[in-house]
Amino acid sequence: MTIPYPQAKRLCTASEYQLLEAARPENLNRLKAAALKAKIARTRTFLGKWRDLGISQSRRAKAGATPERTAQKAAWFAEAIRRFEAQGAKLEKAAETAARQAAQKAKKAARPKPATPAPTKRGSRAKGNPLKSPGAVATQGKVRKIRIAQSGQKGRLRGHVLAAGRRNQAKRNAR
Repeated sequence: MTIPYPQAKRLCTASEYQLLEAARPENLNRLKAAALKAKIARTRTFLGKWRDLGISQSRRAKAGATPERTAQKAAWFAEAIRRFEAQGAKLEKAAETAARQAAQKAKKAARPKPATPAPTKRGSRAKGNPLKSPGAVATQGKVRKIRIAQSGQKGRLRGHVLAAGRRNQAKRNAR
């Protein structure tokens, strides 16, 4: 629902119109979270006022119909609350995203940086083999992975499989 602002200016008090004016899409982006919460609370009081007034007026009326202007004001404030709450959800989501990113940056900064291997000379004897290049520092896990990759195996062999292979080769060699 759109709020007809010229008509709202004629029907509303100054404080009511300020809230409706703040609910305009171009004005919503300027509001901070605290101001937005205050506007939501104030708009809820006006919405309650106009709904209650509409109910009491409809009871007094013989036809039971709610007067138009009262119902119109209640609808405007309901729309204003909807807009404020939607903007509040956007701000909350943005704050969560910023907090998550800040936590990730802090976690990344707290992580120790891995030691970089010493630069190798160009044209060394062992091109492509980091185990044999001069000045290369490798941990035991890296060495194991490199050896497995160089052997052409799919993965690390378990001890009992290795032993069985060695026994079979010993039998073949004994023949």
